Amino acid sequence: MKNKTLLIFALLFIVGFLLRIGLSLLSESRIFWDMENYHQIALDILGGKLAAECCQKNNGYGLFLAGIYSLFGPNNLLAVRIVQSLIDNITAVLLYFSARRLVNRKAGIFTYIIYLFNPITFTYTGLRLPESLTIFQLALILMSMSTPAFRRLKTVWILLGFQLGLILFVRMQYFLFILGSTGLLSIFIFRKINRLLFLVLSAAGILLASSYTLVANYKTYNRIAINAPYHSFYLGLYQTFFMNWRYPELTRNYKYINPEYARIVEEYYYTPLPEKYKIEEKSKKLFMARIRQDYAMYTKNVIQNMIWIWDKDHPFYYEDPFYPMDTVPVRIFNFIILVLMAVGILSFVKKYRLKSLQNPIFLLSSCLIIYITVMFSLVSNESRHSISAYGVIVFWAGIGLAQIIWPIHVPQRPGVSNL
Repeated sequence: MKNKTLLIFALLFIVGFLLRIGLSLLSESRIFWDMENYHQIALDILGGKLAAECCQKNNGYGLFLAGIYSLFGPNNLLAVRIVQSLIDNITAVLLYFSARRLVNRKAGIFTYIIYLFNPITFTYTGLRLPESLTIFQLALILMSMSTPAFRRLKTVWILLGFQLGLILFVRMQYFLFILGSTGLLSIFIFRKINRLLFLVLSAAGILLASSYTLVANYKTYNRIAINAPYHSFYLGLYQTFFMNWRYPELTRNYKYINPEYARIVEEYYYTPLPEKYKIEEKSKKLFMARIRQDYAMYTKNVIQNMIWIWDKDHPFYYEDPFYPMDTVPVRIFNFIILVLMAVGILSFVKKYRLKSLQNPIFLLSSCLIIYITVMFSLVSNESRHSISAYGVIVFWAGIGLAQIIWPIHVPQRPGVSNL
């Protein structure tokens, strides 16, 4: 970069950081629901316990909070907000370099600016929730995949596996995504013996990143598992029959929760741990019996979920001080970003056609978007579940905007650095 460009780059970084800090101070400060769970995991770790969450979460974000608490004092929300704001800003830098490597400098600049000033993600820096950390982790993965030596450097394969394992350590809901994307990468990116080597080395990285979870689950629950050992998959599927409404992400709308949906959730959470498997077994029987009769209703609700999970009508979560005034601007911005993402992806596919599948970033991005759209929508329409993908979405949106303004000269082989 030239000195003038670097100065502008740095000034934008500072403005983006201050914007995040300022807006994070307006976010919900109370501790409840998921935030309370993560906070308690952090306190358990600080207290010397080997924390192991039983059912819905892994311990990675709790460990992240524990690290901040240990440095700046327990329950120091301001420190959490500052650290997460800095991480979210660094995400913009990682996306810049990844887009520059894959396409060109202009695409990188657009990606950088869009992410720094998008209203979809930066308010999550003020909450004790793992969204900002997960977006950062995915941006790190894009950086690893954009390296020119990705196909031949075995150390990068281990690093990629470790990074995927860390995402699992933070968000257990990505288990099938990690398995599926790793398998598809081995099939489409590598040839012959390298397919097997990639699977082995990436699996080693995943297991290494999951070592804390493996030890904690074995010592706490006497189970060998890289996820929380008591899952509630069929419970989630059964709940979808009662999800003909939009999940109320703002506390002011909790009164609109379907009573039967609320009853199912409360029954599960208040059931003692040794009995939780009975709730899952009962949910499986109820789901299998009802899907035969009401498959049309279930399909309708899932399709509805697929739309709502990507719809953004408020930038803040739990409490939005500007709601509903911010609904229309945020919706418009989100629609534009999704359209630009589609333009970016389609321009890449138009250039390479089926060879697009030989690009690891394209392959992983496609897997992530499809996974969230399909798998998450089977059990929920909570739009927070798609927030983690917005680093990847902005990555392609920046490429799409560059394609509209300037025709993009893409490297002759997909995935080769343009530096």
